Amino acid sequence: MRALTGMSAALSTAAAIGSLAVASGVLTADANAEDTNALNSTALSSAAISSALETQITDGAFEAMLAENLSEGVPQAARAAYARNLFQPIWTYDGQSFEEAIRETARRHDAEITPRLSETLMTIPRQPQSAEQLAQAEIAMSCAFLQLAEQVSRGLQDEGAAVRSPKAAPAHSQTTQALLTAANGDIAAGMDLVAPARADRANTAPAIEPVSGAFGSRQAPRDYQDRQNWSTLNDELEHYRDIAADGGWRALPDGELIEAGDSDPRIPLLRQRLEAEGFYASEQQGFFQSVRLGDMGPDADDISRQDVYGPELQSALKAFQARHGLKRDGVVGPRTLEALNESVESKIARIETAMQSEREIAGRDGKLIRVNIPSYQAEAWEDGKEVLSMKAIVGKTSTPTPSFSDEAEFIVANPRWYVPTGLMIRQKLSKLRADPGYADAHNFIVYDRESGDRVSAYNVNWHSSEAPSRYRLVQKAGPWNALGELKIKFPNKDAIYLHGTPDDHLFAEDERAFSSGCIRLEDPVKFASWTARAGGATDDVESAVRSGDNQRIPLAWKIPVEITYDLTTVEDGEVYFWRDIYQRKEQPVMMAEPAQISSEQYASLQAG
Repeated sequence: MRALTGMSAALSTAAAIGSLAVASGVLTADANAEDTNALNSTALSSAAISSALETQITDGAFEAMLAENLSEGVPQAARAAYARNLFQPIWTYDGQSFEEAIRETARRHDAEITPRLSETLMTIPRQPQSAEQLAQAEIAMSCAFLQLAEQVSRGLQDEGAAVRSPKAAPAHSQTTQALLTAANGDIAAGMDLVAPARADRANTAPAIEPVSGAFGSRQAPRDYQDRQNWSTLNDELEHYRDIAADGGWRALPDGELIEAGDSDPRIPLLRQRLEAEGFYASEQQGFFQSVRLGDMGPDADDISRQDVYGPELQSALKAFQARHGLKRDGVVGPRTLEALNESVESKIARIETAMQSEREIAGRDGKLIRVNIPSYQAEAWEDGKEVLSMKAIVGKTSTPTPSFSDEAEFIVANPRWYVPTGLMIRQKLSKLRADPGYADAHNFIVYDRESGDRVSAYNVNWHSSEAPSRYRLVQKAGPWNALGELKIKFPNKDAIYLHGTPDDHLFAEDERAFSSGCIRLEDPVKFASWTARAGGATDDVESAVRSGDNQRIPLAWKIPVEITYDLTTVEDGEVYFWRDIYQRKEQPVMMAEPAQISSEQYASLQAG
């Protein structure tokens, strides 16, 4: 199994845990029996260790430790490493060997052990006796490594712009990757990832060799960041080809929903399916069953059964769902089952298509606004490099966002919303018929289209079939406005544009197809500010918004806009297989589904 690639990194660490490189690695397989017995006597469960670690990471103390004297964005990069690992420990060093490795790495890079770094090293418990102490050791090791990395790299600048990344992970994953590499047993290699000499070599490195596939020979993109994306896809391509050579995976049969704690004969098959793709390691199960379960209550016996949907398998499924554009609820339902049953050959074809797209976009010069519908992401690009990315909301399946190319021409601050006739008929007419006061209550003004005069909603016969075509609804600017604070216009036949929204809570959803076709931005001010600068606008976007006045901000030159429908992309160094929400693409090839699981098959699945 490949190490340090998303879930694969998590699982290689879990395997180390299973062989009693205990938890954070503070006690290794070479630890003496007395220390090992002392640890086991506390009856620590993996869940207890993970819970203690997650608490310390998410309560703010971890980020506060890292925020002091470290570049902006580093705390988020570190947190991303643990989130990627499902808040399981990542370090495979004991306290003594860790300190020795840190000191040797500092000498190698002509760095010093500062008083602050020395203080951090002293806080690492040498013989942890509880889940909390294991978590403390884990966090102290991460802090110490990053403190030295900050010094060696002269500032982890690649993460600085990512502090407000809407992806809940830094836009550049170099620091995250360096931490995971170091923790997995090679501090020197992890440090090399952020050392200036390595970065200089990377920027002048020769192009990656072409790879043959369905599209023939493809050269890696010229830009370093996008060469990294292309390289990630290339690595995944080899990974899935290896899976295919091993026979792929078996399909799961249809059945009832599988939720936490359920018993189902398909559980062993689900476990094997997730393990085949690298989201779960069977070694986890052996370790979880080797610890005392006395602290887990009366359900402990059920947790050890092979046909019970336990928390570790559920966490693995949530990671799978996240990488496939699905709601991360840990439930095996129809959509998740469909994603699980996509064949490995289909995923290989997807990756090859993505590699071709990556090469094409990296070869573009100038500015570009790009929205990818299936990934619900809006991006700004400059000379083939992504410089800004944020969550987006796209059209519902009944009102899908079209794919097209256009050019952004102007920005409107504090926009009024001119309700389209079709939307007025679908969503507003019944409310106005029930109560004309709905217009005033929701800050709508009614205009007579023929005369242009403003009229009272109470003077309109909303039951008339002519009402929608004769009268126009316009919502006043303000915090209630459906377009939010801003809109970015690129006039087109479908009246699609980018805008804000007062419904910020919707960005917390994993699947965000909620609009009537337009694209809502999580941070419209930030995106519009970039657009204004890129388009040579003389007006300041933030000042225009603060004024409260409806204001048009023209661009000195147009910016290309692409609304794409790519089903496979690279996000934060990981390959994502998005759901075809509008069913626009050729349906993926599915594995042949077994008709049922016989008692003999079930027994063989339990045996592994």
